Parts: sequence; C-alpha cells; structure tokens
Amino acid sequence: MAAWKTLVACALLVAATLWAFAPALDAGLVNWDDAPLLLGNPHFRALGAANVSWCFTTNHAGPYQPLTWLSYALDHALWPLGETLAAPQARGFHLTNVALHALNACAVFALARRLLGGHAVAFVAALVFALHPLRVESVAWVTERRDVLYTGLLLASVLAWLRWRDTCGDAPAARGPAIVAALAACAAPIVLLASTSGPSGEWLRFEFEPWGVAAALLALGSSVVASLRAFPGSRGRWLALSVALFTLSLLAKASGMTLALVLVGLDLLQGRRSWVDKLPYLAAGVIAGALAYMGQAAQPQAVASWDDHTLGERLLQACYGLVFYVRTSLWPSRLVPIHEVPADLSHSDPRFWSAVVLVLVATAALVTLRTRFPRAVLAVVLYVVLVGPMLGLAQCGPQLVADRYSYVPTIPLALLGAAFLFRMFEPRNALFCGSLLGLGLGVLAREQARVWRESETLWNWTVSVAPRNALAQTALAETLKERAFATSEPGDRRESFERALRAYEVALELETVPRTACNAAVVQLELAQVDAAGALERRARALELARLALAASERENQSPAQARLVAGLALYHLGRAGEAVSELQLHLDLEPASAIGWSHLGLVLAELGRPRDASTAFARAVALRPSDAAVRWQWARALERSGDARAAREQCVEVLRLAPGHAGASEALERLGGG
Repeated sequence: MAAWKTLVACALLVAATLWAFAPALDAGLVNWDDAPLLLGNPHFRALGAANVSWCFTTNHAGPYQPLTWLSYALDHALWPLGETLAAPQARGFHLTNVALHALNACAVFALARRLLGGHAVAFVAALVFALHPLRVESVAWVTERRDVLYTGLLLASVLAWLRWRDTCGDAPAARGPAIVAALAACAAPIVLLASTSGPSGEWLRFEFEPWGVAAALLALGSSVVASLRAFPGSRGRWLALSVALFTLSLLAKASGMTLALVLVGLDLLQGRRSWVDKLPYLAAGVIAGALAYMGQAAQPQAVASWDDHTLGERLLQACYGLVFYVRTSLWPSRLVPIHEVPADLSHSDPRFWSAVVLVLVATAALVTLRTRFPRAVLAVVLYVVLVGPMLGLAQCGPQLVADRYSYVPTIPLALLGAAFLFRMFEPRNALFCGSLLGLGLGVLAREQARVWRESETLWNWTVSVAPRNALAQTALAETLKERAFATSEPGDRRESFERALRAYEVALELETVPRTACNAAVVQLELAQVDAAGALERRARALELARLALAASERENQSPAQARLVAGLALYHLGRAGEAVSELQLHLDLEPASAIGWSHLGLVLAELGRPRDASTAFARAVALRPSDAAVRWQWARALERSGDARAAREQCVEVLRLAPGHAGASEALERLGGG
C-alpha cells in the first residue's frame, strides 16, 4: 500500500511540474549568460576525449561545473544547438531542465517522507517546493542547469546517508581513524591549491597536475575509509554511495558545499552526536569551494574586493538575503532575474537596517524556542546553513540576491511549512489546503515561466518591475539593438533603435559604464542615417558618448579600445577625417586584430585621398574577415584608385564569388578589362 501511495504521489508531482513549467519548453535562449555560455562555444558540442577533458578543466563563463557541461554535451548530441537564441533549437535543453526539476520534486518527497513520516505531508512539502514561482529562474533559464542537476544528486546523497545511519551504531567506536580523516580533510584542499595555478587562457582552463588530483582523491578516500572504520559492522556501501553522489553534485555546482553541517543537524534531530562520518563531506566541500572561488576570481571583475565591498556591507547584504528568501517564499511577486548591489549599500537604507533588526529578532526567538520547538528551529538553522554560501560574504557578480539561490535552501522551509499545516488541521483538510496552495503557486509559476520566453519579454518585464535597474535597462537596450540590426523593415528598424537608445540613456543616468556609452553612441550613428533633420545633432551626441566612455574607461582602469573605435566612427561621420584617423589608429594599437577597425580606417584614408594607405588597411581587414564581400569591394576600389588594376580585378572576382550579382564589382570588372 505504501509503495502505491509513493508511486501515485510521484506521478502527481511529475504531472503538476510539467504543467506548471510547460511554457518554458517553448522558450528560446536569452542574452543573460546563455549566449557566452553556449553560443559560439564548440568545446561542449561533442563527446570526444578532448571535449570531456575541456569540461573537466574549464571555468568558462562561470563556476567550475564539469558535470553540467557534460549534460549540455549530451543534450547537444540529442538535439543539436545552433548559433542563435531562437526558441526551436533550445527546446531539448529546456526539456532536460524541466525533467530534472520533476525528478527533484520526487526526491524532495522521498526526503520529506523519511523525515516527516506521512505520505500526505511529504506530498504537500514537495508540491510547494516544485511549483513555487521562485523555482522558475532555475528551471526556465538554460544557464541554470547546474541548479536542477546538483540538487537531485545532493538530495540522493542525503537519502543514502540516512539509509547508512540506520545501519550503523549511534556513536563511533574509535577516535584514531577520526584523526586520520581530519588530517585528510585538511590536507586535501592544500594539495589541490598547490597543484594548480588557477584557470588561464581564452577559455579559462585549469592546469591540474596529475599528482595533485591523485593526492586529493587519496585524501577524500582516506576520510571515507576512516569514517567506515569508526563504525564497525556498518554497511559501508551506503556511505560510499552518499559521498560519491555528493561529489558528483559538487561537480555540477559547488553550492552544496555545506552539506556536512546539514548532516550534523539531521543527526541532532535523531538524538545522535557524531562528526567522524561528516569528514568526507567536509573534505569534498572545501575542495569544491576552493575551485569555485578560484574559477570566479579568474573572471574579469567578477569577485568584489574588500575595499570596494567592505565587511560591513557584506554583513548587511547577508542579513538582507536571509530575509529576502523567506519573504519571497511567503509572497512571491515581482520576481526579476537581477537584483543589483546598490552603489550606496548602507545601514541607513530601510531595506537593510530592517533586515538586520529582523535577523536579530529571529535569532533571539530561535534561541528562546530551541527546547520547545527543536525541529522548527533546526529547519531554520538548516536554511541558514544552505543559503550561507550565496549570501555575498564572498561576493561574486553584481547581484545583491537572486531568486535561483533559493532553490535548495528553502527545502527545509517547505518541510517546516507542510509540517505546521498538518499540525494545525486534520490530515484530510491539510492535504486539501496544501494541494490548493500548490495549485495557486503553479498558476503563478506558469505565468512567470512565460516571462522567460525570450530576451525581450524578460527585460521588458524586469524594467517594468524595476525601472531603475541599470543592468536590466542595458540588457533591454542590447536586445532591441540586435533586433534592429536583424530586421530589414525601415519602420521597425528605426523604432527598435529609438527604444534601445531610450533604455541606454536611462542606464547611463543610473551608472556610467563604458560599454553602455559606446553602444548608445553606435545607436545614435545608426539613427543619424535615417533622421536627416537631426543627423548632425545625433552624430555630435555619439561623439559626446564616446568621450564619456573614454573617461569612464580611464577611471575604471579598463581598456579604451571600444571607445576609441566609436569616437573614430563619430568623427568620420562628422566630416573630421583627420581626427578620425588618429582615434582609429589608437584603437588598432590596442586591438590589432580588429577587422572593423581596419575597414573603417581604410574608408577614412580613402576619403582623405590616400588610396595606397587605404588599400593596406583594407588588406588587413580582409585577412581577418575573408568572407566579407563589402570590405573586399572597398579594397578593390582603393586598389583601382591607386593604379593597381590587376589586384583590383582579382578582388572584384572574389567579390562576385562571395556576392554573385554585385553590380559595382561587375561594372568595375568590365571597366578594368576582366569582364
């Protein structure tokens, strides 16, 4: 009977999850990490030895996550991913995310069944976890595959550990092996850090030394053996399986690194006190944490320094995060993909001082109620332990908090809420209320999943909720700019550029970022081509924005290459060709492999009546981008003007090969005697 109840409960959970997240299956990729992670990345698009090696040594575009990369590789083998953000090609990747989330719901049910005792209360806990709108970011965003992947492995590890604890004694029989395990736990991260210099190269590859990897594995293995020897007669296969699953979860994402403390809490829940068997989890967690931090530190400007983000600010952020995830769990509204760290993070802000007060009050309440309601207190403590790595104490990225960070930490709260519901009401009424609550949450999750359909819907929603979010305004502007370049309809093109410019200007009012200023300048130059009346004013504004980007680059110690390029383009369109040459040459000094820089330098030199110099610049541009027919045509014209008819004919032939029917090249070829 119990088996049938479990089967029915899991079937209902899977069906409910598929219903709630069905809109995600029709979504595309979004320009929020999906592009740098998956598009233009050939390394995960096969399952050969070189590809697998890359997966296990890279920190490209994020944390160390080899198992997540392998899951992308398997997806690509089943339903190949193209090079655009279009929805049809991403359907298989989204299906995997949703399927993994459905399995996680079943794992939460199994854990709740184990800890809470009844099928009904476990079902409600799992249903609330699975259908909560806070889950949408982790499920509907392909980049966050790591969330749904590591969670299932982590929960399976806990279930295997609980099974092992049922087969062993209450206390270890010897302390000698514990000392060995402790030494191994301490030695493992030291060996690991000594064996690598950190990720380097274009794709951020770790350079692991074989002896270092072997020593780390030996340290982890010795801690497992020592733990088994401390519990004579125990069935060690369950502990070994648990540690293996935990290690795999860390290879998907390191956020579960604090599991050792969670297991201590579960032991206390059952009246046990043991730390020896937690040492393998401690060793693996420390190693994964070190790898994650080293990988993030290799990303440009990813890790905040202690000067820019002080200890006091980090503590305020941590208190705010502790309150935020509870508040949004209770009232999940206005969910957005990015909550920026404010420039003036201060205790005078009501958001932060009120969070500090609430944390202090909650702490006092937990201390007071620890003997009366030990299980409830433990659930809250486990929430704090699980969310700890994401509270900003080691700040990585621009986010103050993130909806996805709630994926695992709120599981104890879901169990606590379900237990409270069944304590307050009769089981049948509690099941009805819990199911009704789950249905309501599912409706909200379904609507939130539609927000992630494509980049434009995502950022339109975000700026409608948080109009003073600079990152969201910039992302919306870039989405609209890309759409404008992709369309051939003049009216739509102009409208998209104008909307993009408005978003860029709002973003610049909030924060002066060099890249944002440069992109705004490019949009101004594009609009100048279709706005004859305001062309001069728009080009002057583009130059002003380029100068703004130059000043910001110098202030923030960033490369001014892009700003120099845009300044050169603006000067060229303003008729100041001599100044444009200087800016473009400065740009090329910084980025000699810039095809667009060489091609525009060629255009300016040609206008200045220097066809030989222009021809040299165009030759460099063609060498970098040989399939660009437009640049080859400009090169052919420069060669003709410089008197090199033979070379001009050769380039006209190449232009016609790349763009059959090119009228200018055909006429030039006849004129040059090659038609």
